[in-house]
Amino acid sequence: MIPSDATFAGTFPFAPHFTDAPGFRMHYVDEGPHDGEVILCLHGEPTWGYLFRHLIPALSETHRVVVPDHMGFGKSETPADRSYWLQDHIDNLEAFVLALGLTDITLVMHDFGGPVGMGLAARHPDRIAASSRPTDRRHSARRIFSIVSQQMRAYHHGSSGSPARMQTARWSPCCSISASIS
Repeated sequence: MIPSDATFAGTFPFAPHFTDAPGFRMHYVDEGPHDGEVILCLHGEPTWGYLFRHLIPALSETHRVVVPDHMGFGKSETPADRSYWLQDHIDNLEAFVLALGLTDITLVMHDFGGPVGMGLAARHPDRIAASSRPTDRRHSARRIFSIVSQQMRAYHHGSSGSPARMQTARWSPCCSISASIS
C-alpha cells in the first residue's frame, strides 16, 4: 500500500480520503464542487488513481471528480483475507458509491475499471447519468448512459480459475456492445 501522504514530488497533490464502507480501508480522491455533476474515474490493472492525475484538475473546476483506488491498488488496503474476483470489486464499488451517496454519475473507465463500472451500472442504472431521448412516445423513456471508456477487457474464467479467453469490448454511445474474441 502506498503511504496516504505520498504526493510523488507534487504530481499527486490531492487530499487523501478513506472509507471503510466496503469492509477494508479504501482510498479515494474527491475534488471539485460537491453539488457538481459526479465523474467517477475507475482505473485499470495494474494502475491506481494516479492514472487520472492530469484529468482531475481539469474536470474538478466544474464537476465533482471521485477517483477510488480498487482493493489492493494504490493507497487502498490489500486485505489478505479477501478474494479479488471481479464480483468482489463490483461489490466494493457498489458499497463505496452507496456510502458516498453518489448519483448522476458519469463513468470514466480504464481497462479493468470497465467491467467493474459496468457491473455498477447494471445494478444501479438509476445512479448513472442519463437523459431522455424523446424521439416519439414509444421511446420517451429510453436512457442514454454517460459512459466514457478506453478499451475494456472482460476475462472469461475456465474451471481452473485462470483466464480461458479474453474478450475485448467497445461500448457505443448507446451502450450496445461490439466484441471480438482473441
